[in-house]
Amino acid sequence: MKKWIVMLLLIAGIGFVGYRYAYHMIGNKIMDQVADEILHSKEADELMADPEVKQMIQSSLSSKEAGRLLGSLGNQGASSGENGEAAGAKTMVVKNKDEAIKLVMSKFSIGELKGMAAKVKGGMTAEEKEEMKQRLEDRFSKDEMDSLKIIALMEAEKRNSDG
Repeated sequence: MKKWIVMLLLIAGIGFVGYRYAYHMIGNKIMDQVADEILHSKEADELMADPEVKQMIQSSLSSKEAGRLLGSLGNQGASSGENGEAAGAKTMVVKNKDEAIKLVMSKFSIGELKGMAAKVKGGMTAEEKEEMKQRLEDRFSKDEMDSLKIIALMEAEKRNSDG
């Protein structure tokens, strides 16, 4: 009887570890794809040019992270003098990659995410891109979308500075 209980606990432990591993692997893969796509688009420049987004970054991230992100994208105009304005600014919904992964996983099932990743990897028509964008806008608020984009930019910037 004790052998069965130990075996059952061992299987449950392995299953839990496997689930957590798969969860993080899928989240990392999605974050990498989003970071690559955003970094090489004009959307990143438009996002970083938005004063509200700059305030969100400055009020939510450490000054080192905010300066690195704003500086790496060529937006040095975000000076410390703007921090007074940032006090009343909206804050980022998610502040790091792990929180971003949790948010995305709470809004989409693993099957939906795999399907979207396969579509992106296989190439999409303009109509399919618009359909996916609409799907994302339906599930995420504007603040959530902006926060996710900022996190993706931070991850892309980290990868570029590491590699």
